[in-house]
Amino acid sequence: MKPHTLSSFDRDLDAIRLNVLTMGGQVEDAILNASRALEGRDEDLAAQVVQGDKLIDASEEEINAQVVRLLALRQPQADDLRAAVAVMKMAGELERLGDYAKNMAKRVPVLIAAPVIDGAAGALRRQSRLVGQML
Repeated sequence: MKPHTLSSFDRDLDAIRLNVLTMGGQVEDAILNASRALEGRDEDLAAQVVQGDKLIDASEEEINAQVVRLLALRQPQADDLRAAVAVMKMAGELERLGDYAKNMAKRVPVLIAAPVIDGAAGALRRQSRLVGQML
């Protein structure tokens, strides 16, 4: 996107984008750790993922608050408005992915009692790697 005539608008939008990137990293870590916890049947790591979901939820709330503040103060139009709305949607999707990681981690205590399935660990590693690449 081309620079905006108001440098303060660009600074605000850059700060929001940085927060989205940070949130994306948090979600990527959560997914990888949840898959590691499933593969290794690691309840402690699974508990960390479940606890870490609160940080992801808080990140979404902060991003949404920043976007609402940007909309209220700067009243963007056209491309700027679309960018702001897209950021809110991205934050919502990232939060949902964080919930999926949390749900994966919550399955670890159940799987500890189940027998190991041959080949499942490799498939889980491949899938989590692909999800990480998509993020």
